[in-house]
Amino acid sequence: MMGLFSASRSSRATMIPKSTGRIATECAIAMAAAMALIASPSYAQTSVTVYGLIDAAVVANNKVAIAGGNTTGSSLSIASGTLQGSRLGFKGTEDLGGGLKALFVVEAGFNVNNGSSGQGGVMFGRTSIVGLSGSYGQVALGRQTDFAYTDLSTYTSSSPFGFSTLVNSVHANNLDRTEGSRLNNSIRYDTPGTLGGFKASAIYGMGQQAGNGSAGQSAGVGAAYTAGPFTAGLSYFQAKAASAAGVTPTVPSSDTGTVCANVIGHAGDTCLKTTTLVTGYKSGPMLVYASWSHVQQPLAGVSATQTLGGASNRQINLFDVGMTYNLTGPLKLLASVVQDRAAFVGTTSGRVLQYNLGVDYVLSKRTDLYSLFGTQRTSDMLAPGIFGAPGADNSQSVFLVGMRHTF
Repeated sequence: MMGLFSASRSSRATMIPKSTGRIATECAIAMAAAMALIASPSYAQTSVTVYGLIDAAVVANNKVAIAGGNTTGSSLSIASGTLQGSRLGFKGTEDLGGGLKALFVVEAGFNVNNGSSGQGGVMFGRTSIVGLSGSYGQVALGRQTDFAYTDLSTYTSSSPFGFSTLVNSVHANNLDRTEGSRLNNSIRYDTPGTLGGFKASAIYGMGQQAGNGSAGQSAGVGAAYTAGPFTAGLSYFQAKAASAAGVTPTVPSSDTGTVCANVIGHAGDTCLKTTTLVTGYKSGPMLVYASWSHVQQPLAGVSATQTLGGASNRQINLFDVGMTYNLTGPLKLLASVVQDRAAFVGTTSGRVLQYNLGVDYVLSKRTDLYSLFGTQRTSDMLAPGIFGAPGADNSQSVFLVGMRHTF
C-alpha cells in the first residue's frame, strides 16, 4: 500500500482530469496571444483588390503573306485582346498615416485563344510596381508604361484607346508609345491629381549595363490639361541602343516594347526620339479628337526594304483624327483616319493611310460586345498590315467581332 501511495503522489500531475488540463492549456494560449497582440505594433488599414479583363474576337483578314511573302491569302482566326489586352491583376494600398500610402500593382497578361502567357511569357508582364503616394504625387518602381499610353491615349479616348490592336501597326508599330510599351528597371513620378486639371509625369529606365550606364537607357516626360470639355496633352520619349549595330545585347534595354533601328550606332547612342501631341473636345454624346506624333530613328541606315519602323525608316509623321458618338445609352459608334508619312534613308518617302470604323454595345457594367473594321493602303513602301503583314501587297482589310468582360 505504501508503495502504491508513494507512486500516486509522485504522479499527481497526471491525475488531473483531461477536461481541466485542456481548459488550462487553451487559457494559456489565449493569454499568450493577447499579450503578443498588446506587444505588437498596430498596423494601418490595408486593401487588396483582385481584378481582370478577358477580351477575345473572331478576326477575318483578307490578305496575309504566305510562301515567303510573295503571295497572300485570306485568314479566319480567334485573337485575344483586340480591344484591350486580357489580364489578371492584384493591386493594393496601405495607409501609412499623414496622407501617405504604400501601393503595389502586379498584372499578368494572357491570351484567351490558347491560354498562353502574354508579353513573351513574363509572369507579370503588363505591370509590376511598388511605390508611395501622397500629397506630393506618386513614385513607383518596377516595370511600367509611360505617359503617352497611360494618359495621352486615354485623355482624348484616341484611336489607340478605341481601336487598340487594329491601329497598332499604323501607329508606327507603336514607336509613338500610344499602344503601350513597358520599361523594365524604371522609376516614374506623377504629380497629384489636385492641380486644377493639370497632370504631369516623368519616367526613367535604367539600362543597368556595367561599364556603360547609358546603354539601353530610356527616359520620358509628359503633361496634360483638362478644362471642361477640352483636353490636351504632350509627351516626349527617347531610348538608347543597348549594344552596337549588329551585336546582340548581353543586357536588354530597359525599354522592352521598342525595337529601335540600329544600323550605324554604338551602345548608348540614341536610337529613338518620339514626340506626341493630342487634343480632344467633348460635346454632349460626341467626342472628337486629333493627335500628331513625330518619330525619329537616328541610327537608321540603308536597307533593302522600306517598312514602317524598319531599319531604314529614319522619320515618321503620324496624323490621327477621329470621333466617338453615343447613339443611345448602351450603343457607341467609333470612327478614325490615320495617316503616316515615312522618310527612308537613301530612297523615296512612303505613305500609309488607314480608315477605321467600329461599334460598341454595352450589355452590362462589366460586359460589352464590339465590332471593328479597318482598311489600310500604302504607297512607295511595304504595308505594315493590320493583323499580320500582307507581304508584297500594299493593302489589307480586317473585320472582327469580339466580346470584353471585366471583373
